[in-house]
Amino acid sequence: MKRSDRLLLFFFFLIIFYAGYGTALSKEIDVILGSGMEYSDNIFNSYLNKKSDVITTMNTQVNAYLNRLHYQLMVNSGFDYQFFWNHPGINNLNARGSLLFKYDINSTSHLKIADNLMYAKQQTRIEEQMGVVTGRNRFISNNFSPKINWGFTEKISAEFSYANELFDSKDINLYSSYMNQGGCKINYDFKNFGKEKDNVYLGYNYMRRTFRNFDDINGDDILAGNGQVIYKSYMNLRYHDYGEVEMHTVTFGGGMVFFKQLTVSPSINAQSGIKINKKNFSDLGAAIKFSYTMNEMTSFSIMYEKRRDINSFVNYVYGYNMVNISATRWLDKKTLISLILFLSNVKYEGIRFSNLLQKYSVEMSHDFTEDLKVKLAYYLEVVNSRNYGLYMSTTDIIRYKGQVDNRYLKNTVSLEVSYKI
Repeated sequence: MKRSDRLLLFFFFLIIFYAGYGTALSKEIDVILGSGMEYSDNIFNSYLNKKSDVITTMNTQVNAYLNRLHYQLMVNSGFDYQFFWNHPGINNLNARGSLLFKYDINSTSHLKIADNLMYAKQQTRIEEQMGVVTGRNRFISNNFSPKINWGFTEKISAEFSYANELFDSKDINLYSSYMNQGGCKINYDFKNFGKEKDNVYLGYNYMRRTFRNFDDINGDDILAGNGQVIYKSYMNLRYHDYGEVEMHTVTFGGGMVFFKQLTVSPSINAQSGIKINKKNFSDLGAAIKFSYTMNEMTSFSIMYEKRRDINSFVNYVYGYNMVNISATRWLDKKTLISLILFLSNVKYEGIRFSNLLQKYSVEMSHDFTEDLKVKLAYYLEVVNSRNYGLYMSTTDIIRYKGQVDNRYLKNTVSLEVSYKI
């Protein structure tokens, strides 16, 4: 779908947002204003070019909701502007918009259309960049994804999906690409032995990603898993003297295993002119989540994922192992503390590139009112990478025993305030 067609689709949904049909159940528009102050000791995510600065952020967000008898529509848009006190040359504006449309065909069949658009000039998030990109990067991305779930019975349904992603960047560190993906999935819903709603599924996806001036990569996925809750149990009921019950909950959820094959098309390297033969990469992946709720105030979760994949801006296949551990504690009804640990080990195929990414987060949020919220956070990011210097700026290349070692450490402290009008 062309960019102009996407804009027409976006404005079409804006029109039916106010027109629609059927009995209106609810319509709401929220405007959220925010401001933040942040200190970072490494604004370029670099080892040799390490610079610190104080950053002031002003942002606004508009959320529009429409809930009618047969469909729901949500439109979100927003932007933020960053002021760098000591480096005004990199002040930047980031904008984003999203649309989600849900339509109930009948009691068991549903249509969902989503579109997400982003314009940014910023560091790529450590959870996404896989350790191959440093510095500040400018890009535009758009993801369009319609999906239909058709129910044959109350328990058996089929899901047909399509996704189109455009990633465009002029920066030397990022590759531009677009992706088309289609797939289908068969679901079976039931109640497990814990009497919880559950389902299992079996599916297949085909993907083709085309990079500008580089190889095309095709992907085949065969996946099977559990989409909701595998097991849930209540244990250790403790009655306090004042009659209150403390209940512990254990949940295994979101388990999935899949077989993925990625094929790099034969091509001519745009830089060296050397012919590159067709390559196949196959792997068995898995994803699972475990959570434990001690009581209404305290919870803990751990998620593990193993897969072989590609991302939007680097045309190499990588193997990926990730662990995300989080713990949350409500001090009272308005104050929440969160501790988060993110670890990932990434190894790229064919370029002798591997890295370990770590992120440690401590966050505290407080709701003064339903509309006024404050968040204080500290983040520590550590990246250790070894390769031959591909995708790294020259200031980040450190030669050690014939290899290139790109690494950086970054501390960030931030304070955010938001108010819903």
